[in-house]
Amino acid sequence: MKQITLLTIMMLTAVSTMAQKNINKVMDAIMNDRKISKAVTSDYDDSDVNGTVTTYCHYADLYLTKQQKTKIDELEEAFERDASKGYRSIHQTPDMKAEQSNVVYGPDLEYQVRFCTKPTRNYRLLFIHDTKNPDRRYVYAMVWYKKNNGIRLMLYRIYGKNPAKKGKSSTAKTFQIIPQDGNTQSTTTIVDGNGVRVITSRDGGKNWNIMENTLTDNKGKDTGTDYLRQFGNLRVAFLESIKDSKEKALQTGIVMNIVELCKKHAGKFSDNERNTCKLSIVEMQRILKQTNPDAFLHGMLDEAYIALGK
Repeated sequence: MKQITLLTIMMLTAVSTMAQKNINKVMDAIMNDRKISKAVTSDYDDSDVNGTVTTYCHYADLYLTKQQKTKIDELEEAFERDASKGYRSIHQTPDMKAEQSNVVYGPDLEYQVRFCTKPTRNYRLLFIHDTKNPDRRYVYAMVWYKKNNGIRLMLYRIYGKNPAKKGKSSTAKTFQIIPQDGNTQSTTTIVDGNGVRVITSRDGGKNWNIMENTLTDNKGKDTGTDYLRQFGNLRVAFLESIKDSKEKALQTGIVMNIVELCKKHAGKFSDNERNTCKLSIVEMQRILKQTNPDAFLHGMLDEAYIALGK
């Protein structure tokens, strides 16, 4: 990880401005406005061996007065004008809830920013393909809400690999990451086409520590042992995720993976393996009821139990 210099920031901004000129123009104007209070600015960058920037996250936490509210209108208009260039857009207001979105970045997509997590806040996100590199994408985001007599505004410019372009892999990885949000001992689990990733924070974000482990690697095999291992990994991911009541989308994704696995591959398990999985599902339902009750998740776990047969 390297902190980028002011010159590099200007160069990056100039390059991306050509693609998303309206959003960048307004964001740059706000950042250069000395009358606007800037609480935090943070810039992360990583480059390849040739010095070419491969991923970055530029973040600013600002405070606007009532008189500066027009800046919000200018930003929203910029998002609208650049919307035709994007392949995905998200808009949330206190009256219109959007699905939570985790925007990942970093050399191995090991860092993330979570959006649409607060129902009382406003969010706008725009995802735009990098036309010069089809495996990468830009993400622009603004988050704002009333604070005291003014408005708190957070701006994000993120660039990196497009996770949707990554091929599915049978290898699931666990990443332990120390974020900068000050939380301690918090865990986030991601389940996608690449398996299960667990992100854990410790030490109040004083240091970054990334540890990668291979959890499953089928290498083309199709055996009951491989699927049993996957069931075990999903079980661990589920028990971790239900500790956070806000992670409903994540919990649902894990459970549906369990249901799919049981329906498609239960026939490859031995009688003892099926019984072990069924006992594990009962245990998961019990802990779910105690920790974070959810009728849908409980019902889907019943489906997985039934799929395992007698």
